[in-house]
Amino acid sequence: LMLHLKPAINRLEYGLTIQNPLFDVIQRDYGDLCQILEKNTDVFNKNLNTQIPAHEIAYLALHFAAALERNFKPIRTVVMCASGLGTAQLLVAKLKRNFANLEIIDIVSNLEVNKYTNKEADLIISTINVNSTLPVIIVSPLLTTKDLDHVRTIIEKNNYISDSNFLEPENIHLNKDL
Repeated sequence: LMLHLKPAINRLEYGLTIQNPLFDVIQRDYGDLCQILEKNTDVFNKNLNTQIPAHEIAYLALHFAAALERNFKPIRTVVMCASGLGTAQLLVAKLKRNFANLEIIDIVSNLEVNKYTNKEADLIISTINVNSTLPVIIVSPLLTTKDLDHVRTIIEKNNYISDSNFLEPENIHLNKDL
C-alpha cells in the first residue's frame, strides 16, 4: 500500500489520471470495499485539494482486499448430527469441501452442543433444531444443494468473513515513518 500511495499522490498532485484495467472486476467483486474507501477519501481531498478518481480507488481496494485476506479468520464451527457418527463425518466432509472458511472444531451430540459459547465457537451447523446462544444453521444430514445455498447465504448475511472498521479515523496515520 505504501509503495502504491507515493506514486498515486504524485499523480493526484499533478492531475495525472490512470486507467485500471481490472476496474470492472474490482467493482463487481469488491464493490462494498470500494464504496467504503470512496467515503473515506476526505483525508486525501483535504490534504491534496483534489478528488481521488474511481480507478485509483479500485487500485487501493486491491491493497485493502489483500490485507483482509491475510487477516482471514475462519468461522469456528461445531457440527451436530443426530443421525450418527457416519452421517456426521459425511456432513463434515461436504462442509469442508464447499466452505474453505469453516473450521470444524468439533462434532457433537445434542447433549454436548451447549458446552460451546461464543468464546470457543462462532456457529453451529446441525441436522436438528438446537437451543443455543450461538447462531444455528439447520441442514439435512446429506447436505443438499439447497442446504449449501442456505449455509452460504447465512454466512454472507451475518458477515462472518470481513470487518470494515479498519478504516476508522483512529486507524489512519499520516506522515509517519513506517
